[in-house]
Amino acid sequence: MGVHPWLPKRPLPSYCGSRTMLTAQGCREHVAAAGLAGIRTLIATEQSVALFMAFAECCRVRGGQMLDDRPNHAPLKVAGFGACMISGYPHKSGGFFDIACTHLGDDLSRPVESKIFSFGGFPAPRAERYLESKIVGYAPNYAIIQFGSLDALCPVRPGNSSVRSNSSARGTSGAGLGSPAHVGSRSCQDKPATPWSWLRWELASLWGHLWRIEPTTPLSAYLPAMERMIDSCIAAGITPIVLTPFVYGSRYSMRNGLTYADALRKLVTNKRGAVVVDCIEVLRGYPKRAILQRDGFHLSQNGHAVVGLAIAQRITSHLQRPLDKQ
Repeated sequence: MGVHPWLPKRPLPSYCGSRTMLTAQGCREHVAAAGLAGIRTLIATEQSVALFMAFAECCRVRGGQMLDDRPNHAPLKVAGFGACMISGYPHKSGGFFDIACTHLGDDLSRPVESKIFSFGGFPAPRAERYLESKIVGYAPNYAIIQFGSLDALCPVRPGNSSVRSNSSARGTSGAGLGSPAHVGSRSCQDKPATPWSWLRWELASLWGHLWRIEPTTPLSAYLPAMERMIDSCIAAGITPIVLTPFVYGSRYSMRNGLTYADALRKLVTNKRGAVVVDCIEVLRGYPKRAILQRDGFHLSQNGHAVVGLAIAQRITSHLQRPLDKQ
């Protein structure tokens, strides 16, 4: 087959060697020799174009070796579905969800569209009913699900897990149904921990041991509710980013938190398409007084920053995984 009339009559330069000149006659042999290592030559015939396309498709299917690394400018939609701390409570700003979205926008060089659905004081079984209308209706790429810290908590005071009558909204960022749980007094929720906070936490732990206080939600009710929420997200084509419980000041509640986190990790491991962020593992490398408020339950601003960064890193690695694992 001859060279097309619109091609130049002089020989075409090859990009495989400094002195090699490629002709139409030898093009097919040169392309075949290039193989899967990559084709860097200028293609001059219809047959070699077809061969190049075949090689490209083969490489894409058999290992993702020819990836399109051009930046993706389509917005990444991320939703937050959780209890009070997903909105940053008790802080006015700088919650882990907002921090994670900021990191994602910077790391991926693409816009991030985010929305929070905050259910302060809601344990997982109570919040489950809203997932279909809020998260599935919003149809994000990723849904950050944060339930477990309140569920595993063993509240010292009666009514600690009750919900306040007023509700708060996050404006255009999302809506809040319910409000933060009563864990200690409001002043303890708002104030950072001090070097003496450990004494308060030890007394709470001792009280829990003496009275054998049960967690807010039994594990037998918590785990099925989480599984149904995870399955609903996967069925809708949404990747759930599931957060384990956070750390606690009370060693008594911390023991339950570890049990719930371990059960949640095992559950997510068997769910293809779901991702878990082990928040206890992320936070345990820091002193508790640096990452908790004085009540020993709510995260400090430092704690929010640590969790937000871990979420962003997990989503980034999930987006950049090889094609054969997607």
